[in-house]
Amino acid sequence: MRTGSQQLKDVIEGGAMKATLVGDVVRGADRLLEGVSFESWSLTGDYDADIKSGGDVTLLYAGDFADSVSPRELTDILAPYGSEIHLYMAIAAENFSGRVAMGKYRIDGVPSATDSSIVHREHLITVGSVVQLRLLDRMRNVQRAPFRSLEQPTSLTSAWAELGRITRLPLTRNVGDVAIPSTLVYPRSRLETAQLLAQLLGGRPYLTEFGTVAILPDTAGSVVATIQTGPQGSIGELKYSMESEDVYNVVVGDFEAADGTPIHVEAEITDGPLAVESYGENVSFYERPDKELITDTTTAQAAVNTELTRVSQTGYYELPIQCRLNPLLEIGDVIQAETVDRLITGRIRKTEMNRSGPMSLTLAVISDVAN
Repeated sequence: MRTGSQQLKDVIEGGAMKATLVGDVVRGADRLLEGVSFESWSLTGDYDADIKSGGDVTLLYAGDFADSVSPRELTDILAPYGSEIHLYMAIAAENFSGRVAMGKYRIDGVPSATDSSIVHREHLITVGSVVQLRLLDRMRNVQRAPFRSLEQPTSLTSAWAELGRITRLPLTRNVGDVAIPSTLVYPRSRLETAQLLAQLLGGRPYLTEFGTVAILPDTAGSVVATIQTGPQGSIGELKYSMESEDVYNVVVGDFEAADGTPIHVEAEITDGPLAVESYGENVSFYERPDKELITDTTTAQAAVNTELTRVSQTGYYELPIQCRLNPLLEIGDVIQAETVDRLITGRIRKTEMNRSGPMSLTLAVISDVAN
């Protein structure tokens, strides 16, 4: 969940607020434009994507000196060659004003840019610019920079330290550190390497709203918010969808003891709706980066058991929801959706928010019980 004071959370929950997206254009340590507004905007988050957040914005600019910000040169302010937009959601309500940091985004493309001009005393004067921008979070920089030569860990003592070195981004160390297996081989892709290191740390790498790399843990956390239907609630629409593809009921692991002896272990679900006898087999093989650290049968069986718990609880079905805007919510958050007769707990897999419509969330449902 993005950072916000309790008063800000109360204002957002109450719904009687005005939300305005604003941004600062930054290159390196230089703030080139401050507090720019947007004619239209859309921001998305996707738990399963390599680059988990991005968006499209249409920036409005009217300078004091008849200048244009439509990019034509590589060094122009909005050129997609090193410039970023740091986005904030300004929240205004009665006797309250505040803002939510939404993220630090690379300008990845400029699909369109136009200037409005007038003729004054035989001179063409620019009165404003309208620039469409395609935004991706800073993990895009990691994706675009594969290793120029084969890499290996410089130290095996800290996965976090390696993650910082590989991504070349600041870190928010939100989970405990672990050692790196000596047999871990880095792929050519810098992003894939970051993902391997994040798996060692128990999750997936993502960019926080402050532009730092953190881990989205594989295990769902505690509930951070509750949204409701009804006249006073924030839910406008919810509907169900269900897929079985990524729900596994068997995990198989093949490991190797210190002396080279093969170790084979299995775990399967034997009771309930996911039991092999009733559901059939959907098999996952244990291939997590810590595999090479496991050299005895007891540890191997424990690892496979833990993996079975994880892959059998990825969400039995998904719940798309349309609700009132809450800019604090982000992918990975666990929330509750309360209807007249159900209390549904789920983890946010996708988000979409825009200027003109409701916020869209997709939950991987963890539990669905009667009220």
